[in-house]
Amino acid sequence: ITITGEGIKLKEIVDILNKNCSSVTLKRFDEVEGILESSFLVDFDSFHKLGKTKDELNALSKSISITYLDQSGFFA
Repeated sequence: ITITGEGIKLKEIVDILNKNCSSVTLKRFDEVEGILESSFLVDFDSFHKLGKTKDELNALSKSISITYLDQSGFFA
C-alpha cells in the first residue's frame, strides 16, 4: 500500500494500519514541505478490514491518495 497526502502524519497512518492489518512493515517514506508519501507491506485478514482501512485513511485528509497492489505473486 502506498499513501500520499498533504498534512498527514506518519504516526496517524501507522496507527490505522496496526489496528486493521494482521502485519505491517514500513518500506519507505518521504516527507517534503508537508507532503508525505509512504509505502508499506501489509496483510489483511478479510476484505472488510481492507475497506475499513481505506475509509479510516481517507478520513485523514481530502488530499490523500491510496494505491493498493497485490504482491502475492511477486518474488523478492
